[in-house]
Amino acid sequence: VFVANHLTEFDIYILSCGFPKYCTITVKAELKTVPLLGWNLVLHDALFIDRKNPAKTLRSFRAAGEQIRQQGTSAYLFCEGQRSYMQEPGMLPFKKGAFHLAIQAQVPIVPVVIQNYSNLLDKDRTIFKRGRVVLKVLDPIPTSGMTEHDVDDLVMLTRERML
Repeated sequence: VFVANHLTEFDIYILSCGFPKYCTITVKAELKTVPLLGWNLVLHDALFIDRKNPAKTLRSFRAAGEQIRQQGTSAYLFCEGQRSYMQEPGMLPFKKGAFHLAIQAQVPIVPVVIQNYSNLLDKDRTIFKRGRVVLKVLDPIPTSGMTEHDVDDLVMLTRERML
């Protein structure tokens, strides 16, 4: 389970340059209806999570965990749960879904940090200036033997490493 910070709408395109083979992304269910983006996500087997319904969210994560285990796939999640639009390096508090997923599947968390690239966007965040965005893939954090009781510690450890 790959987890990344979430700066802007462009993150998915930036991250896709480094997606491993057989990897999908987990996104909020509302994105399914967005023209072009939603269609693209459907075609690429994105995992749509209904965040408004906790029971559906849990079922979605259980199904994703089974898929990861059985098919040897990977999933990308934005651990902040929303775009931060931060001008300075930093991160919003982490949501726990990715960490529950990794523990359910008993697969490592792989933290990915997207360098803050606000300096490359115009004031309306619609045009990129010329420049380079750096992705840093950190060492995997094993979850073997962890249970749901370890989620909070896993979240803190991952956040500390990413910061």
